[in-house]
Amino acid sequence: MAACRFPFRIGRSAEADLRLQDEGIFERHLEVRLEAPQGFILSVHPDAYAAVNGQTAQKAALRSGDVISAGSVKLAFSLSPAPQRSLRIREMLVWAGIALVSVCQIVLIYLLIG
Repeated sequence: MAACRFPFRIGRSAEADLRLQDEGIFERHLEVRLEAPQGFILSVHPDAYAAVNGQTAQKAALRSGDVISAGSVKLAFSLSPAPQRSLRIREMLVWAGIALVSVCQIVLIYLLIG
């Protein structure tokens, strides 16, 4: 599941963005926030258990590839690649502009000499 907005809540609650009914999951088990400049921060409900890459955590900075364990569930945290727009047209326009400026400079030089 992709998180499109933050904070992203995980738990049994109807208010959770990702609802899990597995054993050991609290109503509000986890929350992922996007905080500048730290990045993605995982916060665990005070009574709940969670681990990031096998290390127990109440609060942790997440990186792409981290595995979050909560109750009997394992979640993989990953960042999708940023979409890149093609810059080919923009690059061609820049080169055409450079060529035009060069031609104009050559014409001006010949006009001044001749």
